[in-house]
Amino acid sequence: MPDTERVYTIFNYYDGPREGIADFRGKPHVYKCQFSEADDNWTDIYWLMELDPALFALAREEYEIFLKWRAEFDRGNAKLDSGPALPLDRARFAELKAAVGNRLDLICERSLAQRARFFSDGSADSTVAVWRVKWSAA
Repeated sequence: MPDTERVYTIFNYYDGPREGIADFRGKPHVYKCQFSEADDNWTDIYWLMELDPALFALAREEYEIFLKWRAEFDRGNAKLDSGPALPLDRARFAELKAAVGNRLDLICERSLAQRARFFSDGSADSTVAVWRVKWSAA
C-alpha cells in the first residue's frame, strides 16, 4: 500500500491499534492513541516518540516471544495463565522486560502528534494480522 509504513507491534488494541511500535518517516516510533474525555472516545490522533535502535530490538524480541505464546494459546496448547511467554522463553522474556522497563513510555517533550489510518491484511486476529499505517499532519 503506497504511502504507508510498517506496524511492528500492537501493545493495546480496541477497535484498532491504540498503542505499539510503528515506523514514522522510516524510523521506529512508539505510538499511543489520544483519548478524548469530552467525546468519551478514541481519536485518530496519536503521540509518536522515536526509539533508538537498541531499545527497538529489545522491544521487538519481547513481542516476538509473546506472539509465540499467543499462537500456542490460540491452538489450545497453552493456558491463559501461562502467558505471556512459553516455558522455554520465560527467562529471556523476563530479561527483556527488565531491560525495556518503562523506556517505551511516551515522554511529551520528545513526542509529536500525527493522525493515523491503520490498515490490516484482513486477518481476524489483530495479533497475527499484518498492519500498515498512514500518518498525516494532526
